[in-house]
Amino acid sequence: MAWAAGVLAGAEPAIPQGWTQVGTNRQGYEELENGRDGSVLIRVPAGEFVMGCTDEMSRSDERPAHRVSLSAYAIAKHEVTREQYARFCAATGHELPYRLEELPNDRPMTNVTWAEAVAYCAWAGVRLPTEAEWERAARGVDGRRYPWGNEEPTLQLAALGDSFLASMQVGVSPVGARKKGASPVGAFDMAGNVWEYCQDWYDARSYELQGAGRNPAGPESGVHRVIRGGSWGSVPERLRCSARAREWPEVRSRHVGFRVAR
Repeated sequence: MAWAAGVLAGAEPAIPQGWTQVGTNRQGYEELENGRDGSVLIRVPAGEFVMGCTDEMSRSDERPAHRVSLSAYAIAKHEVTREQYARFCAATGHELPYRLEELPNDRPMTNVTWAEAVAYCAWAGVRLPTEAEWERAARGVDGRRYPWGNEEPTLQLAALGDSFLASMQVGVSPVGARKKGASPVGAFDMAGNVWEYCQDWYDARSYELQGAGRNPAGPESGVHRVIRGGSWGSVPERLRCSARAREWPEVRSRHVGFRVAR
């Protein structure tokens, strides 16, 4: 808890109890391992970035682009896997969603509701990222279109639908399989594979109503939750770092999973 308090105060947080410092990644960011679920989280320092987009591919809910300030936080290097979720189920009595028993252990966990993702986070001592935290980790501070830069998606960079590329891509891929598609902080699969839940309620006018600010958390209420990043069935345009989408929080989808933050 002291770690969380340090973040809120704007200070550099200490390593949480039960966590281990594992070193620095290729992008130069410190990584920590959570002893509860084995996830590796990347420390993102406090700072500002431009959230949203105004280019020709942007949609109305991505506008206006605006400057956001974030306190230091950490975000998972990978999406939560089926193996990690099964560990949570064994420890808490939750059940794996129907037909997920055969899902390979290294695939991102899907078919979970937003509330089930939150329950997993509570068990692991983490939380879902805010939409702003998610976008900062995906695009860095240079305004890039995709996590890897401005180059259009390929199957070497992201897991996306075979109907949009001249190659076969069926279903989700193992987490972290596409090393070339890493984000500026070293997070994998932030474009494609599965959409990822965020903490925020969705509002198409969020940016217009909120504007620039510090640690934005989205609307106080709503009907849908924000999902980010696109999935294995998405067109390339939906894989952009600024692209926003929504999902009913009680719906289970094989296109939607989550990653954790703290």
